[in-house]
Amino acid sequence: MGNRITRSAEMRACTLRLSSGCAPASTTVLAHAPCIDKGIGFKSPDWWAAYACARCHDIVDGRVTNHGIPPAVIQDRWFKGVFETQKILFEEELLTINY
Repeated sequence: MGNRITRSAEMRACTLRLSSGCAPASTTVLAHAPCIDKGIGFKSPDWWAAYACARCHDIVDGRVTNHGIPPAVIQDRWFKGVFETQKILFEEELLTINY
């Protein structure tokens, strides 16, 4: 189900790596950032997302709060995870730029 970018997350390593206890790659999904254009609670476009295992996805979405990871670290890992995911998507030609 889903588009090629969403499906590309299947069995990927987590690019967020918020803890040494990442869940198995079988739990990885394309985790979308909140979308400023659409408002709180709405997902961003697929190009502004990261491969996230179930544990890291729960942390960035606020479903787990007793993780002890400072917000600044979560934000830093989010940006790095999105960048790493975009790099993979460009390499696999799932994301392109037309000049």
